[in-house]
Amino acid sequence: DYHDAEGMIEVSDPDNTHRLNLILKPAFGYLSVMNTSQPDIKDAVVYVDEKMVGKVPVRKLRLSSGTHNIRVMKQLYNAYNDTFVISDEENRVIDPILKPNFAKVTLESVSDAEIFIDGEYKGKGAWKGLLECKSYIFETRKPGHISHKKPYDITITDFGSTIAIPAPTPLYGS
Repeated sequence: DYHDAEGMIEVSDPDNTHRLNLILKPAFGYLSVMNTSQPDIKDAVVYVDEKMVGKVPVRKLRLSSGTHNIRVMKQLYNAYNDTFVISDEENRVIDPILKPNFAKVTLESVSDAEIFIDGEYKGKGAWKGLLECKSYIFETRKPGHISHKKPYDITITDFGSTIAIPAPTPLYGS
């Protein structure tokens, strides 16, 4: 992790000890990954050169001088990817901004209908929460009824919206 030092030494008096003090120059620097610009990415996972190095914040990670790749990932956010160069003895600070990849939504149906998202029970009548931007199957169920399924693609533009899920259809018989 240090640069080589080389040179020529001429010893003119072999009977006396000669001391040579060499100081090798570091061939490394340090990386810190902070969350000062975006506090909600605390605990995002940090990869450097495809190796997990910790969670945000990462402080003074020693890296060899040269070009490196960084990836910062957190659920509900798009990954941050970048390439950077560490110089000898440099203290580089990266403060990534992760773009949200979720929407805060409300799902509503009749008050006694059970609400499921991709088969997972969420509550009765209404549910509020964060959903990653992707495709889902919203479903309402009720005993003695035919469940209703509604495919839906959540996008960032759905933030704050209310999505109505039709009530289950009653079963009749004689």
